[in-house]
Amino acid sequence: MRSLYNRMQSPSIGVIALPTPIGMVSSGASESRATVILYNGMEKKVKNESLVIIRNKNGGDVLAVCRGGRGLNENVKTGSFNPGVAYARRGRIPSSAKEYYIFNLEVIGAVGEDGIEQNKLIIAPTSIVELFSDEDDPMKLLSKGSDLTIGHYWGKPN
Repeated sequence: MRSLYNRMQSPSIGVIALPTPIGMVSSGASESRATVILYNGMEKKVKNESLVIIRNKNGGDVLAVCRGGRGLNENVKTGSFNPGVAYARRGRIPSSAKEYYIFNLEVIGAVGEDGIEQNKLIIAPTSIVELFSDEDDPMKLLSKGSDLTIGHYWGKPN
């Protein structure tokens, strides 16, 4: 179900319908890279090479691609012995309370008036990250103001 927030007018993109946000940027982001902490259940929806929009709290929208996803659980962290490791050694399932999923985001560029531009702003931690839906055409962002089609979104020939 889409909320009013997801059909809002973005200053740099215009009116587009994006699905529910998928996560937020973690600490340590730069102008060219970031890490998104996925919201619960989004690990089943977000895939490697997925295109996303980062709603940068420092200003503007940033187009990025998901690369190198990881699942983390502090209870089964290796390197030292802990109760979670003891459970795993015995064939039992440790708690998943400390389990979370992340993706590295490689910045393509900032969404500007004439298309994609170099992103010069640091991406703020806790900035919301949204995944493009099947109805959206992120390729339009690359050739804004032109009738030319640059290509089609990965796996989506329309």
